[in-house]
Amino acid sequence: MTTIINPPTASRGPDRQPAPSSASLRDLLNNLFFYRRAATLIALAVVLIGTLIALLTPPSFTARARLLTLSSSVYDMQQVIAARSGNNATIAVDVEMQLISSPELHRAIVRKQLPPHASAEAVDIALTDFEDHLHISKLETGSVIELTYRDRNPQHAAAQLQALLTAYFGERAEVLTSGRVDFLQSQRDKVKQQLDEANAQIEAYQKQNGVVDVQQQINSAVALDGTLRQQEAEAEATLADSKRSVDVLKANADNVPREVELYSDNAEAARTVGAMESQLFQLEAKRADLASRYMATSPFVKQTDDQIAQLQTSIAQQKTDVTVAKRTGYNNYKDTVTDRLSQAQALLAGATARHQVLGNQVDESKTRLKNLISISDTLSRLTQERDLLAGTFKDYSDQLEQARIQQNQNTSVGTTNVRVIEAPVAPRKRVNPPIMIIAASLAAALAIAVVALVVLTSMRDTFLSPEEAERSLHLPVLCDLARRDTVNAPARRDYGRLIAALDSIPTGGLGKTVLLLSTNTEGKLNLVAQGLMAALEPRAPGRIALIRMEEDGEVPAEGVPLSLRSRAAQHVMTIGMNMTRTRLTNLFHDFRSSYDYVVITAPPASTWFESLELTTVADLSLLVVQAEETRLLVASNVIAQAGYIGGEISGLALTGRRYYIPAWIYRLLLNRNAT
Repeated sequence: MTTIINPPTASRGPDRQPAPSSASLRDLLNNLFFYRRAATLIALAVVLIGTLIALLTPPSFTARARLLTLSSSVYDMQQVIAARSGNNATIAVDVEMQLISSPELHRAIVRKQLPPHASAEAVDIALTDFEDHLHISKLETGSVIELTYRDRNPQHAAAQLQALLTAYFGERAEVLTSGRVDFLQSQRDKVKQQLDEANAQIEAYQKQNGVVDVQQQINSAVALDGTLRQQEAEAEATLADSKRSVDVLKANADNVPREVELYSDNAEAARTVGAMESQLFQLEAKRADLASRYMATSPFVKQTDDQIAQLQTSIAQQKTDVTVAKRTGYNNYKDTVTDRLSQAQALLAGATARHQVLGNQVDESKTRLKNLISISDTLSRLTQERDLLAGTFKDYSDQLEQARIQQNQNTSVGTTNVRVIEAPVAPRKRVNPPIMIIAASLAAALAIAVVALVVLTSMRDTFLSPEEAERSLHLPVLCDLARRDTVNAPARRDYGRLIAALDSIPTGGLGKTVLLLSTNTEGKLNLVAQGLMAALEPRAPGRIALIRMEEDGEVPAEGVPLSLRSRAAQHVMTIGMNMTRTRLTNLFHDFRSSYDYVVITAPPASTWFESLELTTVADLSLLVVQAEETRLLVASNVIAQAGYIGGEISGLALTGRRYYIPAWIYRLLLNRNAT
């Protein structure tokens, strides 16, 4: 029985390379030169269209005029203060813009230019045409209004602007000065009547309440109220002091008796008791002296203690028997206390009466002060209304004088508020020169060509270079066959990476199998296979075979040795694909045992699933990709399906690649560091 030796799947080929992070300069240049014809045609078409537009577009001229608007209170009769503070400049420009942009003003200009019996439709059409060619704007640098009129005839453009200015100044004079003096005079008279009524009301109110200088009277009332409140506080303090004095004198008077002891005599008894107490003191001193020299049970000490006890008894008896001689009489201090209490009560009654009077005066002062404050508030309100009317009267008077001055002035172009700083003249230069349109078409052609190039590049799903194939399919390109004019076999150096990858696969001393797959019948497998055999021939002369796996080929019997050498001098054999998995594995083992290198080709992998099964037993599997023909989706599906069944496609063979970048650009930008 044949022994099966098959290397592990993980060691069949080189690891996949990660996709580059971004497109290189080579890819950008490839795309640029690949689509150069489409981009050039698009750019030339845009330039041609722009040139035709520039040549066919009729000339257009723009006449211009500028008006300077000055600040004046004529625009806002009710906000003169805002006008004086400098805020009227914006109001002036806005008013003039509204006047000069009035559709009725434009309609009047158009009517003058049309026949007298022109229809309403003709007037509307002429008005629309006039407003389409007219442009009114306010410059940001100052209070300047710019008028422009575009027309094919420069003289007609200037005439239209001049007609607009003439009609505008006439309309402006009529709008701003008509009836203004009469209106301001009537308003001033109304305010004057209201002002007189306000003055009469203030005077009547002052007479009614008896006030002349209310503020001075309020100050006097406040001073008087403060004095009264201070005196009231002093009276309260005096009253409280008097109450406390009366309370103290009453308490003292109650404690003073009417009769007192005048005389008391106990001198003899006291003298006797004093002598006895002196003897008692001497005995106690003697006893202390004896106690210091003798014991407490000594007769001397006991005798002294008995004497002390007898003497103490005698003193106590003598004190009880003492007689005292006493004499009582009327207490004169009682009268003094009574007099002081009467005086204090009189002072208390006076303080109470004074406090009541001051309290009444304080209440009256408070009431009058409140009345004065109320009167002052009313007078202040009336005075403020009178002052407001006076200010309004003065403002109306000033505006009336200004309106009269403006009415007397010339209301034509030379008004005091609007000046023509740039009169309309016939322009000499057209606003749409051909060179500008052609330059714009060149810029547009460049932008559209770049956009078209990006769109075409993003929509293309084929490959132009090995780097693009590696970045898209995440596999290394081991064989790069450029398109040549001759039909000779590719150069040996084109298979250098493939041979190196094949030699790096360990097979345990056996030969190595290379499987070539394609996505369609135009994959040029034979060109790649023949070139690979020619490149491998010097490495193993006579030990290289080419196996063509086909659907209807003959399958060698099990156990029969391969006879490629004897059957074909070119070592080429066609084998059918209809075999079991075990037979396929043993067949590949026979290939490795008989030859050093075996190149295997199979039908298109996108239509024959059996071709993908060969990736599970081959040492190295390559997908042949045709430049500019093989689609990314088809190639990705083939690689993914091979991975699903346990196989692996280790690299790519790119055929039919062309060089789009000119040689001098390639040398200058891409290979300048090669040396």
